[in-house]
Amino acid sequence: LTDNETTTAVGTNILQPGCDNGWNRAWQAYCKAETGQPSTADWTDLKAPAAMKPEQPSILILGTRGIPAAHGGFETFAERLALFLVARGWKVGVYCQEEVERVDQRVRLDSWRGIDLIHIQVASKGPRATLEFDWQCVLDAARRPGVCLVLGYNGAVFLTWLRLMRRKVITNMDGIEWRRPKWGRAARTWFWLNEWIGAWASHRLVADHPVIADHLAT
Repeated sequence: LTDNETTTAVGTNILQPGCDNGWNRAWQAYCKAETGQPSTADWTDLKAPAAMKPEQPSILILGTRGIPAAHGGFETFAERLALFLVARGWKVGVYCQEEVERVDQRVRLDSWRGIDLIHIQVASKGPRATLEFDWQCVLDAARRPGVCLVLGYNGAVFLTWLRLMRRKVITNMDGIEWRRPKWGRAARTWFWLNEWIGAWASHRLVADHPVIADHLAT
């Protein structure tokens, strides 16, 4: 993906796994960027690294609290995708939030079933801890090789740093949080702002439901 291929939140640039073969299109776009030509393998039938260039492909997964999954749908997706890719020769890193009383080692590396677990220590609590975690993940990811797959857009304001550092960003957009009445005005404004930034700061968007795809296309 080159800079002039930066996606906008309209039309066929919105990827819809399970709805419009979106993950396969994302896979083909990634292979074209890395090798100069589309892959002959389908996303659902990868035999990597035979169809790829010699060096190991790599991906960093941001936006979840980490794996093994223990919190929600995005964590489960991150775990299954990471295991799927590792089994096919990919180098996969997943960021994991580690809440501590005092930060003594901001970044700690670990491994689980062949996946690199990148633990980020945060000493804050509540929503502030999530923002601190998201920012520290972005800072670290900017220094590592691999495409950045971001799950959710709640901290999308930080993705501008990845773009400035010329990193490739794919964002799996979450639900339309800013429309939900359970949130106050400040929270809805924050969600709306980050949805907008996420749409424009990402090279590609993934919509995991047709309604979300329709929303992003408007």
